[in-house]
Amino acid sequence: NNVAIEMNISAFQLGRRAVVDYALLKQQLPGSDQDNNKLTDLDEIIQWRFEYLCKYQDTEYAQAYLDFIEKVRLLETQKLNPADTSDLRFTKAVEQNYFKLLA
Repeated sequence: NNVAIEMNISAFQLGRRAVVDYALLKQQLPGSDQDNNKLTDLDEIIQWRFEYLCKYQDTEYAQAYLDFIEKVRLLETQKLNPADTSDLRFTKAVEQNYFKLLA
């Protein structure tokens, strides 16, 4: 249909390279901003997602995400022992799924 011919050929060639030597292809590709699966600290993850949402939409959109997550964290810590905030499972679940919804 003569639409995006060069891009389609490039995608096909990348696919063939991936089949032959995926590790080499992965080394040659530029790093991804979306590589956040190495983050383990809740605050680091929230910060990464805030920055992502700033780029995705704007700062106001990202700030709404941050404000909501902080409200959830505050409520969860009030219900739990405020001295022990090591296990914020509810906050983690909310921030992950709310991010998916927004992005």
